[in-house]
Amino acid sequence: MDSITVIRKVLIKSIVTDELKRQLGLQVENAKKNVKQLLKQLEEQKKSLAKGLDSHNNPAQYNLEQEIGKQKRCLDDLENKTREYAALSIGNEFIQGVIDSPCDIKIGDSFFERLSHAEIVLTDGEVVEIKNI
Repeated sequence: MDSITVIRKVLIKSIVTDELKRQLGLQVENAKKNVKQLLKQLEEQKKSLAKGLDSHNNPAQYNLEQEIGKQKRCLDDLENKTREYAALSIGNEFIQGVIDSPCDIKIGDSFFERLSHAEIVLTDGEVVEIKNI
């Protein structure tokens, strides 16, 4: 065997445009809406559970409290993302994430070079540059 296919990480970057900022804002607003709806449901469950039960030693009540706390922290994170996205400067690069990609490695290749520094650069969702693929 002279080659093998392995999985490597590829960095996804976007050039900041007005459209990207709009899309990111919509994604965060939708996520905040979903979290707020879930929080409302959890609060209603908490009220229903509290009626007629000893809330001090109730595992279900404790679990609800934990989940409510988790969702409130999530909402705080989303608020931070809203501010972060609003502060993005047009024309700068923004790291959107990392994906896994297959990579062929042959005898004689530089292993570390083949597995590192792979990037895809987008502008409004369109690939404009591919680095070290």
